[in-house]
Amino acid sequence: MSVAAPKAYLVPQAWREVIERLAWNGVAMRRLDADEVFGAARVYRIQRVASRANAYEGHMFHDEVELAERTEPFQARAGDVWISLDQPHARYAVETLEPEAHDSFFRWGFFNSVLEKKENFSDYVFEDTALRMLEEEPALKTLFEQWKSDHPEKLSDPAAVLGFVFAHGRRHAEPEWRRYPVVALMG
Repeated sequence: MSVAAPKAYLVPQAWREVIERLAWNGVAMRRLDADEVFGAARVYRIQRVASRANAYEGHMFHDEVELAERTEPFQARAGDVWISLDQPHARYAVETLEPEAHDSFFRWGFFNSVLEKKENFSDYVFEDTALRMLEEEPALKTLFEQWKSDHPEKLSDPAAVLGFVFAHGRRHAEPEWRRYPVVALMG
């Protein structure tokens, strides 16, 4: 597998364990002094992950990783870490920060919290809200109609129907869910 190496990576400061390991291995980095918006960052959305059945070296290793790559604006905060690849330890940075790389921090489970849905719903409480969401969000209604025609076998499963509305509606959107937190700056 190969990837186009970026000019730099941005690691949000919240990922302290990753930043520490990069530093321990000699990777040069600097903290941003101020908030900054980057107009075009390579962002990965995690589509699918399959992990080993048992822990290894204290981590649940992810054997299979499927990503969707997008170019999106990225809001960096003062204190986030900039890692230029114009340095002697660039290869280590790429091999640990690219999520599909065999020994990446993602495969070793350092970013598992992005795989957790933070919000959920109770079926009996959410039914009325789901109906309102379909009335108030035309894009959601269109998407839902398409989903119904694509998956008629799921229409008798209330959890699947409500789950679709919950996951795709604006009201309960979690933009960070399944978004790999490290971004690559290409230009």
